[in-house]
Amino acid sequence: MSIQLDIKTPARSLNKAYLKETAGRSSIEKCKQQLLHLLEKADPASSEDTLKDYITDFLKNTWYSPEHAITINNERKDFSIHMGKTAKDPVAVIAEVKKLGSSEMITADKPNVKALHELVLYYLQERITGGNNQVKYLLATDVHQWYLIDANEFDKKIYSNTRIKKLYETYVNDKKDNPFFYDELKRILSESDITLTATLLQLDQYQKSAANTDPADDKKLVPLYKILSPVHLLKLPFANDSNSLDKNFYDELLHIIGLEEVKEGSKKLIQRKKEKSEAALIENAMIKIRDKDCIRDLPDATKYGLTGSEQEYNIALELCITWINRILFLKLLEAQLISYHQQDISYQFLNEPLLPDYDELNNLFFQVLAEVPENRRGHLQIKFSKVPYLNSSLFERTELERRTIDISALDNALTLPLHTATVLKDDKGKRKQGAQTTLSYLFTFLDRYNFTSEGKADIQEENKTLINASVLGLIFEKINGYKDGSFFTPGFITMYMCRETLRRAVTQKFNEANGWTCESFEALQEKIEFQDKEKRQAANNLINSLTICDPAVGSGHFLVSALNELISIKHDLKILQFRHNGQRIKEYSLEIVNDELIIQDVETEELFEYTLNQKGNSKAEPQALQETLFHEKETLIENCLFGVDINENSVKICRLRLWIELLKNAYYTSDSQYTQLETLPNIDINIKKGNSLISRFALDADLAPALQKSKFSIEAYKAAVQTYRNAESKEEKREMEQLIETIKNDFQKDLSTYDPLNKKLSKLRGELAAFQQTDLFSADTKKKAKANKEFEKLSAAIDILDKEKSDIKNNAIYKDAFEWRFMFPEVLDNEGVFVGFDVVVGNPPYIPLQKMKEEQSVLEKLQFETYSKLGDIYCLFYERGINLLKQKGHLTYITSNSWMKTQYGELLRRYFTNKCNPIALLNFEDTQIFKEATVESNIIVIQNKNWNKNLLGCAIKSDFDTSTSITDYFIENSIKIAELDESGWNIGNTIEDTLKKKIESNSILLGKNKLEIYRGFTTGFNEAFFISTETKNRLIIEDAKCEELIKPALRGKDLSKYAYTWKGMWLILIKQGWTKENKGNEDGELYFKNKYPSVYNFLKKTGETITGKGKGLFNRDDKGDYWWELRPCVYYDEFEKEKIIWGELSDEQKFVLDEHGYYLNNTIFFITGENLRYLLSILNSKLAKWYFNLISTSSGMGTNRWLKYKIKQLPIKQIAVEAQQPFITLVDKILAAKKADPAADTSHWEAEIDELVFELYGLTEEEKTLVKTT
Repeated sequence: MSIQLDIKTPARSLNKAYLKETAGRSSIEKCKQQLLHLLEKADPASSEDTLKDYITDFLKNTWYSPEHAITINNERKDFSIHMGKTAKDPVAVIAEVKKLGSSEMITADKPNVKALHELVLYYLQERITGGNNQVKYLLATDVHQWYLIDANEFDKKIYSNTRIKKLYETYVNDKKDNPFFYDELKRILSESDITLTATLLQLDQYQKSAANTDPADDKKLVPLYKILSPVHLLKLPFANDSNSLDKNFYDELLHIIGLEEVKEGSKKLIQRKKEKSEAALIENAMIKIRDKDCIRDLPDATKYGLTGSEQEYNIALELCITWINRILFLKLLEAQLISYHQQDISYQFLNEPLLPDYDELNNLFFQVLAEVPENRRGHLQIKFSKVPYLNSSLFERTELERRTIDISALDNALTLPLHTATVLKDDKGKRKQGAQTTLSYLFTFLDRYNFTSEGKADIQEENKTLINASVLGLIFEKINGYKDGSFFTPGFITMYMCRETLRRAVTQKFNEANGWTCESFEALQEKIEFQDKEKRQAANNLINSLTICDPAVGSGHFLVSALNELISIKHDLKILQFRHNGQRIKEYSLEIVNDELIIQDVETEELFEYTLNQKGNSKAEPQALQETLFHEKETLIENCLFGVDINENSVKICRLRLWIELLKNAYYTSDSQYTQLETLPNIDINIKKGNSLISRFALDADLAPALQKSKFSIEAYKAAVQTYRNAESKEEKREMEQLIETIKNDFQKDLSTYDPLNKKLSKLRGELAAFQQTDLFSADTKKKAKANKEFEKLSAAIDILDKEKSDIKNNAIYKDAFEWRFMFPEVLDNEGVFVGFDVVVGNPPYIPLQKMKEEQSVLEKLQFETYSKLGDIYCLFYERGINLLKQKGHLTYITSNSWMKTQYGELLRRYFTNKCNPIALLNFEDTQIFKEATVESNIIVIQNKNWNKNLLGCAIKSDFDTSTSITDYFIENSIKIAELDESGWNIGNTIEDTLKKKIESNSILLGKNKLEIYRGFTTGFNEAFFISTETKNRLIIEDAKCEELIKPALRGKDLSKYAYTWKGMWLILIKQGWTKENKGNEDGELYFKNKYPSVYNFLKKTGETITGKGKGLFNRDDKGDYWWELRPCVYYDEFEKEKIIWGELSDEQKFVLDEHGYYLNNTIFFITGENLRYLLSILNSKLAKWYFNLISTSSGMGTNRWLKYKIKQLPIKQIAVEAQQPFITLVDKILAAKKADPAADTSHWEAEIDELVFELYGLTEEEKTLVKTT
């Protein structure tokens, strides 16, 4: 038993998505030159120091200079590569150099040597002593042999090894020398069963390829170039990374459309360019929309805005997104065709010679791509002979185009100024200037990028940036804007969420179908029979029946990730099989990397590539695999993936993304002699527009009566949908569209008859009609009076229900109502019962309900159990999503984590534990997942069944490296949680949980002590009521009496720990009720004006000249009986008492004792009562900060919100007054020092208080260390 190495080749080690990316010719040439230079200079006689110079020069000149510093002999390490430009930046790569032929150099069969021992020591010094968590790789080299070891391997197998850690502690504490450490480590490693995965790069084997002048031979150098690059060794983002956005592409595309990105507070928004050009697509379109006066012909123009200009803009934006969608799809198609045909550029068709104007582009859309070649008009048939027929709804006019304008309406002659940072170059290679016709500019711009949707490990002769298909989704989600509260979810998150959820759901599906009890996907892998062809097909059919829904689908990122994951699941279960013969696919490995499906030949390690040969034919096996992947995706998209979004543009983008996924595996059919691509199905029917939260009909509404009356069955409905998907002509598609609409209208009409509201109305009207025929006309006066009362009562009840029905019918929000009850026949059984989805996954919008105005009142009436007026819309999406699930189905969302600890989240927390089964929860603490939003997030996996009290929770801290596996991190750091506190969920680790319970034991919550907690004044118009000393003095000079109204005031930003700095701020204090108490019979405003004329004039002038943020001074909600009074407050007198004060937002505790009775603004809370100095010592202690970090909510910007209800939850030890004295003595010393100088250093006394608090709460040394270092 001894340490071993598991050796991998560079091709196996590289991120497969990065391996697919082409390398630039200039980069490869530089690498060749530097490699030859290194190998020529290095020889066995060279010293280690000389080799260090040679190697670092090689790395600097090829990859790292000037962006990443490389330092030699820095803290005894042979050399280090840093994350940034200077030696002060964190070390990312630790390297050890040995002479050629040295026995100290690592070898595959003899790793336990000095080179490894030195790497271990340097790693532990960085990791433990230096606190550096950013080390990415360790390498040992003698120039010819390079052993690269991922730092994650060291973290799991070296850093986590208790014997090695203890050895290092002895080395540091006892000040042992390096030889001692190396000898002891060698002994430990020789006795340890450790296997380190390492990449072996044999540099000398590349010498022949580097010296060869044949450019084709250079392809062998691509893995070498990539394995030593910053992308691999420093784990940096790359172009094929779906999490990254090429800003140059994005900005220039926006420019051509006529948009720009601006920052508004913490958000980035898309808007029309300030410097408008009528040649930009959106401006050109708006002009034509206005000229044609087509808005008045739209049936519901108000959905595009309330004003004419707003409507023009939103209509033009939707049209532009449609047109750009098509063009970018075609750019991907063009790149695919060129790749399929051995880089034959005659397959280019998006260029000015073929498409000189918008008219011809319109022809391409509707008369080429939507028509089979033989039906195309004469000149188009010849001109676009190499452009295939796609049969896609993408190339049919949208409803909006039919009612407004086609792209052919745009003015061709207009020229657009080039973007100031354009990628276009002139003949001298300099940035091009001037202007160009818009269409020509667009095509030239797109040609500067590489749109190959399926890249390959090859060399690109012309340096072009890769535009990944998934990045297009990111771009369009940004163009859609953030007004809907939605944000693009990074690929590493969608990948993880889909993997975790779908593998659970598939395991559940197989268990239910076969009566199995597999508790994990790994157990299912062992159980499933993949050798038998029939059983393999049955297993495929079962996965193909899985239903997955994203109810806020956005750009479709989750559905694309789910699609790839389902194929990966089939591969991992060994049931993925060729379409033509049903044989299992075992010659290729499939893996999802960076949210991309990567296929690699098992034997050669080459990436799969589909091409035709020079004769235009395809090899049998690649053809079979390409066909299989296309139809696998087609089947899964049609049967399994469903999405809804309220935004029409999002729906279009999502459909585009799914078509692009099919396009990646488009293939030439053998029936057409490999001249025509397989046509695309009509997958658009699975992605629908609507408001997921609002429906007229309940999910359990009885469809049986409607089915009995209807001439259509559920089977007919499902058959019509399937026929639509595979319709081969526009006519057949239209016919199916009409049939599907007829069926849905039938259901809706009949369901309306049985709607509880309609049934109630019918019953009341029947009673009224019967009543009118009898007692209402009775001769008996008493009987008639009673009848009149009853008549009025019935009429009133009918009026109320009629109004409710009218409100529903006329309310704009109901126009987008989405009827889950029957919109997706795939989740209905044959009796029409809604059975639900297997999986609901997504990233619902985050919008505070208070900001939703009219929608809020409607949502309140819908009786969501998780609804709270102060809540967020994502809470309702959780409830809706769970209701959409089958029994035992799975939901996984990523949302803001505010629900875990806020008051409004209490209803949701209760819903989770009472109505469902939370399985896994990842809480991202102080970690920003969304680049465009300052929000802390969480991912939760929930099953639709009762809670089994076995939640796995994991807190992902700010030092989490997104290049590492979330799954591995979760497995290593999660804890089991059996009990959850309704006052707030805390996800920590076992040590934290134990310490939290210890702090709470025998303590009393602060809120239950004899104390009162209040908030400072909310004036509704601070500009008027909070004034400077200068203003105060001026008012008093004008009217000395007003001094009695003006009080000294503090704001949150005036506070620091134990101290405040008064900045000369004052509050004009006119209490609610003051005017009525004093004015007598005099007019209130006249009385105030006469009593305090200077204050009256100042307030009135301020209100008239400053609008403020809200309703203004005179109409604000936070006022008393009159506009000059403050809002009602029952604790005016408390302000002038001795009190503890603190600000709401702060990165640390800033509790202060106020002995002078300052008034406060609403960013400050305060406590009055007994034992304030003792309490102050606890509140400002490290222990209180640690505890508060567990229970608090964050602002999302690295600061805590020290809210009143959270402060109330702090556990305080009750001790006698005498026992409080040591705390009080230290507090008095600090207060005295801070009074003399607010910046005084009192850390030594604060440290003494911390020790007293630790002792008070009974902390161990280990627990003290945890609190001090967290």
